[in-house]
Amino acid sequence: LWDSQTGQPLFLPVGHPRHSQVLALSRDSGRMVIRSEGGTLELWDRILGHMRAPLAPGAADEGSAGAHANQPEVPVVFSPNGRRVATGGLDGIVRLWDGRTGQSLLSLKGHRGRILAVTWSPDSAFVMTGGSDGAVRIWRSHIDRYPRPLDGHQNEITTMSWSPDGSRLLTASRDGTARIWAAATGEQLQAIDGPRRSIDSAFF
Repeated sequence: LWDSQTGQPLFLPVGHPRHSQVLALSRDSGRMVIRSEGGTLELWDRILGHMRAPLAPGAADEGSAGAHANQPEVPVVFSPNGRRVATGGLDGIVRLWDGRTGQSLLSLKGHRGRILAVTWSPDSAFVMTGGSDGAVRIWRSHIDRYPRPLDGHQNEITTMSWSPDGSRLLTASRDGTARIWAAATGEQLQAIDGPRRSIDSAFF
């Protein structure tokens, strides 16, 4: 990991094999989530250069085995306030973790396929998720209950974004369309026809 201004390394190399990956960084750059060569997710202290905790679902978490391991891409996002980490699994479960200790907090179930995209609202109160089932879901970050659905896409969700003021949502899909939604109600405000092929990036 390198300083974008000076080009200097930010910390000494961590004790991992060469195939480990940094998947997410907290806004204050003090913590990061690493996927080790074995496929496990780990919360690391960037400043001290050591692991705080593995992000390992508890034994009672149904479907936890292999939820993150050996996936080519795993959506991992720190909340803007740094207090939570959200991860998406192959099993369709969104997991929330304590962003400081790595403790497992919630398992959110509402998708019928792999989670492909996860993003937080600007105030860290909500999590928006998109899956291979073409569905978008909005969850409260502290309540385990069925989420607000945003239905309309016909293929995998590829990317999502909140507007800076948190009032609108932007989703895009492999179906070649993007859609704008009202965050408060889930009402679709606009459908945007794209290039008739997958849209891989869309943002406010």
